[in-house]
Amino acid sequence: MRKILLFFGLLLVTVRAQEVTQLSYFSDPFGNQGSFWKVAVQGQTYLAFKLKSPEKTGEATVVLDQALLAELEQKAAELKAKPNGLKADGFQVVWSKNAGDSKVSTLLGRWHGVKVKLIQVEENKNGKFEHQISLDKSYNDFLRALKKAKTVW
Repeated sequence: MRKILLFFGLLLVTVRAQEVTQLSYFSDPFGNQGSFWKVAVQGQTYLAFKLKSPEKTGEATVVLDQALLAELEQKAAELKAKPNGLKADGFQVVWSKNAGDSKVSTLLGRWHGVKVKLIQVEENKNGKFEHQISLDKSYNDFLRALKKAKTVW
């Protein structure tokens, strides 16, 4: 995992990467964007998951290994099936996993009375970037993007 984190730094400096390719993309009704990227560095291939929220600067990226990718897929399915019982505005973290300078989480949220289920990526490299994407109406798009990334990666 440590080796992946070192190469993650190279992801940000794409000049040194031998190949950076967007594998798949999806979005939610709120304008948030998610994408999976293949990054090849020195003969090794990594999968990056990026989130971008339109009202926030930057983007947040987490590098996924096979185990974390499978866990994210499982936790997203569990989140989709879980009822959102929040009575007041706020967020409840359902699952969270650190990966180097980043963290990926699933959350239940309620904002101005609207209940949502979210994936969040928080990146703490060169500043803090935290972006979310809703799975409520885009879960099937998320699955399509994830499956395409898995087959190409």
